[in-house]
Amino acid sequence: MTVLFCDVSGSTALGERLDEAIERGLRAVEVIDSTDYAEQRVEARLALGEALLGAGRRAEAEVVLGEAIESARAKGSTVLQDAARALLDRNS
Repeated sequence: MTVLFCDVSGSTALGERLDEAIERGLRAVEVIDSTDYAEQRVEARLALGEALLGAGRRAEAEVVLGEAIESARAKGSTVLQDAARALLDRNS
C-alpha cells in the first residue's frame, strides 16, 4: 500500500496557494482514512485544519480539528490533542 502525504503546512505558513493546500489536505485525509494508521489520520487533519484556518474557513477547520482531537484522544495521544487545540487557540 502506498500512503500519500502532502505538505500543506508550508503553503499555510507562507499564506500562499491556500486553495491548493486545502485540496491536497482533503485528498490526504481521504487516502489516509482508508488505512490503519491512526496517528497519520490525526496529522493529516492537523495539516488540513491549519490550511483551512489560514484561508479564513474557521467553521470547517473546527470540524476537522475536532475530529483530530477525538482521534488523538482515542489513540491516547495527548501531544496530538494539544497540537490541535493549539491551532484552534492560536487562530481564535
